[in-house]
Amino acid sequence: MAAFLAFLALLAPPSFADDYALYQKSGQRSEKWDGMVKAAFQAMDSGDLQTGFVFMQKAYNSGCRDGLLLFKLGIYYESVKKYKDAATYLEQAAQKLPGQYPDYEHTKRIHEHLGRLYYQADQFDKAIAEIDQALKTDPNNFMLLFMSAQIYRSQKNYQQAIATFEKALQQIPPTPPLQRGARGDLQPDPKKIILTELMGLYYEMKDFPNCLKYADQVLAIAPNDQRALSYKRNIQMFQYKQREREAIKKIIE
Repeated sequence: MAAFLAFLALLAPPSFADDYALYQKSGQRSEKWDGMVKAAFQAMDSGDLQTGFVFMQKAYNSGCRDGLLLFKLGIYYESVKKYKDAATYLEQAAQKLPGQYPDYEHTKRIHEHLGRLYYQADQFDKAIAEIDQALKTDPNNFMLLFMSAQIYRSQKNYQQAIATFEKALQQIPPTPPLQRGARGDLQPDPKKIILTELMGLYYEMKDFPNCLKYADQVLAIAPNDQRALSYKRNIQMFQYKQREREAIKKIIE
C-alpha cells in the first residue's frame, strides 16, 4: 500500500480552472465573502494552495457554505494529510454540489474523491462503499480498481482482490509528474506496483507457481528488485526441501 500512496501523492491536484465563473453563476453569493472566494479560487488556480486556503477559511468563517468552497477546503486538507478535517468538508460538499453544480466535473466524481480520502485514512468500510458507487459510472478507473483490490486483500477476500488487481493491470493508469529516484530511475511505476501486489498476494496464499510468474514479471521491469528476488529464493529453497523430503520418503518406504 505504501508504494501506491506514494503514487497517489505524485498525481497533480484536481484542476479548478474557471471555478469562480461557476460560483458567480450558481454559488452562494454575498458581499460578505465574494471577494474572499474570488481571491481563494484564483490562488488555487495558480497552484498557491496555502494562500487559497487562507482566503477560503476567511470566507467560511464569514458564513459561506457554498459547495465549491466546501469541496476545495476538503481537497486542501487532504493534500496536507489532515483526513478528519478533509472528510468534514467533503461530506458537506457532497450534500451541496448536486443541487448547486449538477454538471460540475467534481460533482460527478464526488464518490471517487470520498473513496480516495477514506482509503488514505484507513477507513476501509466507508471507502469501499464510495468506491463501489464511483465504479458504477467509471468501471475501468485504474485508481478506483487498485484501491478496491487493496481493501479486498485487507479483508482476506483473496479471489476478489486478484480479479480486481488483474483488471486494474489492463487499464491505463494516470500519469504522474516524472520524478527520479536516488538511482536515477523513474518512480513509481504503476504497472510494477500492481505486479508486486499480485506477487505478494500469491505468496501469502502459498500459490508459489503464480507468485513466481509475477516475480519474473517484476524482475523484467526491475532486475534488482529485492522483494521479488527474496520470494524467488524462498520458493526455490522450499521446493528444494520438498523434493529432498520426497526423496527420503521413497528411500524409507
